[in-house]
Amino acid sequence: MIKKDIWTKTLVCFLILAFMFVSMPVPFAAKAWAAAPVLSTITPDNGQYGTYVILQGTG
Repeated sequence: MIKKDIWTKTLVCFLILAFMFVSMPVPFAAKAWAAAPVLSTITPDNGQYGTYVILQGTG
């Protein structure tokens, strides 16, 4: 069960990376919007600052 859980997390991470690479023509703001939930789990401030920086970086 533990191995299956690790495999599931690895698969999800792989799918996220694949989406990022495959969707290069897509505007970066769309990818930032899709990555916002991931940022919220990484940054201590619920991802608000990280999302702000990414959105500002799009121009």
